[in-house]
Amino acid sequence: MALKFVKPNLKYIDSYLNELIQLEKENFPDFISASDIKKDKEKFIEDIKLCEGTRCSEVKPYFVPSTLYWLVNEKTNEYLGRVSIRHSLGNELLQKFGGHIGYVVAIKHRQKGYATKLLNFGLEIAKEKELAEILITCREDNLISKKIIESANALYINSLFSEQSGVNMLRYKIILI
Repeated sequence: MALKFVKPNLKYIDSYLNELIQLEKENFPDFISASDIKKDKEKFIEDIKLCEGTRCSEVKPYFVPSTLYWLVNEKTNEYLGRVSIRHSLGNELLQKFGGHIGYVVAIKHRQKGYATKLLNFGLEIAKEKELAEILITCREDNLISKKIIESANALYINSLFSEQSGVNMLRYKIILI
């Protein structure tokens, strides 16, 4: 399998959209809805590029500068997962529940080690962005993500109840420098 990290692009957008629809059916939406992306795929790609700089609030007022990568299979042109690295935590929601790194694995590609690859890649990008330490969170009931985060030498901070998700969110920090 030819795995590669790529910036979001039109080559893999349909595969990404198919996965996004599945996640929404599981009541696990991503940061932009599939219906919004379907309206204008090119605009979605441009918006992602804007978010790498300081103009991300033009996309959504609560967005912060971030870098997004997709993990893809180049042979099948298939989206496998994504990792986003927020350069800062510019709002209370991210400071409490979101953190610097978020990752999602495509439903049919779970339990193949991709989440670990996504997190490790995200940590490398965070180091490149010169972040000294990062906050990372997961739902208390997401035991797999909890295990992956803890295996990255994460230090447990605390647990906070999220009214948005209706569950406790586990909060960890990872020291990079």
